[in-house]
Amino acid sequence: MFVSTCLSYRSSRETYAKNHKTYDEMLPKTDELLASFNESLKELEDMMDSDESVSPGGIGYDDIELFPRVRGYTMVKGVVLPPKLKAYAEKMSERCDIPLFYYCAS
Repeated sequence: MFVSTCLSYRSSRETYAKNHKTYDEMLPKTDELLASFNESLKELEDMMDSDESVSPGGIGYDDIELFPRVRGYTMVKGVVLPPKLKAYAEKMSERCDIPLFYYCAS
C-alpha cells in the first residue's frame, strides 16, 4: 500500500509539474497577466447587482464567497479594482470590520 501511494504521489506531482509553469517562467509575463486580470475584474463588476451586494436582495452567500477573494486582490500591486468593485470591497470591509490589504501591495 505504501509503495502504491508513493508511486501515485510521484505520478501526480510529475503531471502537475508538466502542466503548470514555474514562477521563473511566469514572472516576466507579469504585466501581460496583470492587464488580463484587470480586464477580468471589469467583467466581474458587470455581473454585480450593486456596490452593496453581488446579488439582488442584499448580502447573501455570493458575498461570503466573493469578498475574501476581492480582499486578497487588494494586496497585489498593480491590480486595479473597477469603481463598483472597489466600493463593494470597501463597504464589505467596513461592515465586517475586516481591513483590506492596500497597505501590503508593493
